[in-house]
Amino acid sequence: MEALLSWQTLFLAVSIFVMTWLFRRFVQTIKPALHSNKPARRKWELVAKRMWEGFFLPCLPILVGMVFCLLLSSFPYPASITTRSSRVLLGAVCGFFSGWGYHVVKSIVSKKFDVKLDEDPTLAPSVMLVDQKPTKKETKETK
Repeated sequence: MEALLSWQTLFLAVSIFVMTWLFRRFVQTIKPALHSNKPARRKWELVAKRMWEGFFLPCLPILVGMVFCLLLSSFPYPASITTRSSRVLLGAVCGFFSGWGYHVVKSIVSKKFDVKLDEDPTLAPSVMLVDQKPTKKETKETK
């Protein structure tokens, strides 16, 4: 349990999130149909989009974490993580929690500070600081 709550594990989870986000942006820049809201014109586009969103995106942080920890033995792992298999398992766990942690932090920031965050999951986490028209509810509250 101590290994999961160390600064090395947190750093690994953030590193996996960044690598996953960069890979995702690269793939979606090359193939924009994977993340567009337009309906698919061909059956294979629909299947590819469903596979990308339903399988590959949820599994990508876990796979990135496993491969990263398998290949990089000089990363500052916690002291109790000594074998290759324990590094790969730590990478899988950190990969899972990197995506989950991002959504938790995003939700907390959104609710706590009453800030509207980007709804498009392909965008980097950022705050929308755009002048927006008040909603009907906000207009009624001010009257």
